[in-house]
Amino acid sequence: MKLPKCWSCKYVFKYRELFVLSFFPFKRNTCPNCGKRQHLAKNINWKINFLPLPIVFIPLVLNIFNVPWLSIGIIIIIALALYFAILPYQLKFSNKDHGLF
Repeated sequence: MKLPKCWSCKYVFKYRELFVLSFFPFKRNTCPNCGKRQHLAKNINWKINFLPLPIVFIPLVLNIFNVPWLSIGIIIIIALALYFAILPYQLKFSNKDHGLF
């Protein structure tokens, strides 16, 4: 897995910069090297918004098997932590704002 690059100057973003961006995906993001505006690529918007959707169904599925709620909560916290830890590596930038759809 590689961290994404600036579309203009090919600056490789630091993990910390992208980690903050993963919590605020629609925040204005500029390249610290060249100052150009970075927009998330269209397919990445879908990943950010719909990839964590299965996490919603974890409690429903585990509740069918009578798993205690404390265990379900711990599993959800671990799943969310993994999602946010991997997300910066999934980002890609472009020079155009594509929007969500």
